[in-house]
Amino acid sequence: MDRGALIEAAEIIAAGVGDDEEVVVQRLLERGFEPDVAHRLLAFLPSAFARPLLERLGVTDFATDMEISTRSGKTFPVRLDDQPEYVAALALARDHFQHGILAREVFEAIVYSTADVAAVSKALNAGADAEGAAVATVLLWPDYAAYVIRPGWVSRLWLWVVRHLRLR
Repeated sequence: MDRGALIEAAEIIAAGVGDDEEVVVQRLLERGFEPDVAHRLLAFLPSAFARPLLERLGVTDFATDMEISTRSGKTFPVRLDDQPEYVAALALARDHFQHGILAREVFEAIVYSTADVAAVSKALNAGADAEGAAVATVLLWPDYAAYVIRPGWVSRLWLWVVRHLRLR
């Protein structure tokens, strides 16, 4: 995914903070994003954007794996590094922190809507110290299960192709 498309997706997601997930996915689809990409962007971009802020607040331990629940209640493991949208969004967020690439209101709308930032903020407001804290990403919407990239050699090969051929 090129950086321009990622920025466009961030603007759409920021404008849809508080809206139903399906509404935001529909907006992404209308702008030409594929269904699997649209769902993964909505699932992973916010947490990826929050990470640089959390790092600056002292959080040092970020879970790299998570469990995804299906509609039937089954779960399966997912690695964040296997999700190209997460990897690309994290790189963009780090660049934004250094160079101010995104509109401030876009970045803030996304970051301050995340459960990750809300949890750390609540702890800080209660007098806790974020230094050395741990954060894990959780996806509650079961529809994401159909769109995430599952671990395995095929997924890793596809991710290598995306990273080396499409992100440059």
